[in-house]
Amino acid sequence: MPSKTLSVDELVKQIKVKNLPSLLLIYGQEDYFCENSVRLIRKAYISEGSEQMDYVKLDFESKGFDLDKVIDNSQLPPWLSTKRVVLVRNSGIFSVADPKKDLATSFEKFASSIPDTTIVVFWEDAIDKRKKGILKTFETKGIVCESPFLNDVSIASKISGLLGRYELKITNDAVDSLISRSDKSMRLILNEISKILLYCQANKISLIDMEVIDMLCAPDVKGSIFDLTDSISTGNAGIALSIVDNLITLKEPVAKIKFMLAKHIRQLICAKELKSSDLITRELGIHPYSAQKLAQQAPKFTMDKLLSLYAQCAKSDFDFKQGKMDERHSLEILLVLACKSLT
Repeated sequence: MPSKTLSVDELVKQIKVKNLPSLLLIYGQEDYFCENSVRLIRKAYISEGSEQMDYVKLDFESKGFDLDKVIDNSQLPPWLSTKRVVLVRNSGIFSVADPKKDLATSFEKFASSIPDTTIVVFWEDAIDKRKKGILKTFETKGIVCESPFLNDVSIASKISGLLGRYELKITNDAVDSLISRSDKSMRLILNEISKILLYCQANKISLIDMEVIDMLCAPDVKGSIFDLTDSISTGNAGIALSIVDNLITLKEPVAKIKFMLAKHIRQLICAKELKSSDLITRELGIHPYSAQKLAQQAPKFTMDKLLSLYAQCAKSDFDFKQGKMDERHSLEILLVLACKSLT
């Protein structure tokens, strides 16, 4: 089989037709799709009742990587299944120092020796692409699949498709809020959808709107950030501080609030340049509803004021890290100064 670098969807197609090589590397921020890919591989290749013999998971998170152990497990033939599957989790092979490239050389020999009756899957949270020797082995001997966070449009499409199976519809503002509340994590989104499905089925509801989302889901930090920047645009420090106080009362970390505010200001700077909500959607990869809100909010600021506010976010973070003030105090001072300078 020729070397391949695949998307998650392409990998799933390969799994379904049972057309996988003996070596795979799966990695990325969206661990739900990584886990789901491993589950599909087990389902496709491991016979029912033979998991204890034909499937093994080697997790090296708390100890050093042991290539010999992987080799020993990969050389065993399957018992009743089509293939033997060896899952290697948290190997650390992309982070370990390898000045003499001994590991890269040994790994290449191992990859060439994997029997056709075995599939070895390496699942990493992240990889260092500077480890070219090891990465090249995966690329030439097997398949590499990255699972990044999806953009808002793709997530919204998956949400609508899933709800559509239950003959449910969701409004644009509701789907945007659901994505925001879940930090784009499909695992968190699916957890929220499970609650929503049970509620809708029990109450015979066919349309999911903001009322349903507000009732059942986690607080919307992103929505609060829109309100926060609105209050800054009018110079109302009292409302800005009240919004932050409510978020902290709801157990939202101050660091997350500061990060979301800086990210939102950065998006407003882009929106100021792009102007059109369609362009904002395409260039930033966000949901059209969010893009429309950014396009509406950006004209409330001049570009100089947005750049000044972004610089103040960076300074606030620096002052906290230097120990000049505590985290909440640094955020509150940022908001007061922003409201004062932007009036």
